[in-house]
Amino acid sequence: MKIRFGTIATFVFLVPLLASAGGPTYSRFGIGDLLFFGSSRSYGMGGASLALIGDEFINRINPAGLAKIARTRFSGAFEYVRSSSEDPTGKAFFGHGTFQNLAFAIPLSVDAGSVLFGEAAPYSIVKYNIERRESQAPIASRQTYFGDGGLSSLALGTSYSVLTDFTVGLKFNYVYGTIRQIAKVDFDDNTFTDNETHTSFFHSGSNFTFGATYEGIGTLLGTSSLKPLTIGMILTTPSRLSVKKERLLTTTGIADTT
Repeated sequence: MKIRFGTIATFVFLVPLLASAGGPTYSRFGIGDLLFFGSSRSYGMGGASLALIGDEFINRINPAGLAKIARTRFSGAFEYVRSSSEDPTGKAFFGHGTFQNLAFAIPLSVDAGSVLFGEAAPYSIVKYNIERRESQAPIASRQTYFGDGGLSSLALGTSYSVLTDFTVGLKFNYVYGTIRQIAKVDFDDNTFTDNETHTSFFHSGSNFTFGATYEGIGTLLGTSSLKPLTIGMILTTPSRLSVKKERLLTTTGIADTT
């Protein structure tokens, strides 16, 4: 099975829940909740990172932003999030720690702005645990939905200074990972058979990211007040993911795998 994605839109229909914990409900759809982390510096600036360039950090969003790194650098990040939600049917708490990235940058030629870059980072996350009560007879039941996993990426890239104020960069991204989903139905009426379904999706694919930065706005317009201004852009190609799906259906005394 092939899945092609560039932009993903998700529509979520709200249903009464007895309890919800473990993560965003909408991470159940598609490849999960997409993660964006440029660097610790970018994170402290509210996510701004496309035009950041310098020797003090590794810009993993825009490979052109690596061109001024003059010494070998390593970086890593970890985030912990805790939140709570409440509605008329109940209250739930949610907390999890997330590995953000591990990266390195090695200057090959400082004068040419050539830097070798590599990283490992999560790409998306699936984390939810939902219980829903169906009270309509004769199919009154408790339904449980659980999911975890997500996609990760391995990247290798480089940068180059075309002109003094103009740099470009290219990055290859290999995207892979496993998403697991469990759906369980327990009927109140014993004449109905309880069942449980385990589904695993194994993804793999790749894409490229091209980036550029320009620092010469002030010089171009002849005004010193705009010299600190930098413009950046990135273009990431669509990805074609190959997906292997494994499904295990279990009912009382019977198991079937596809």
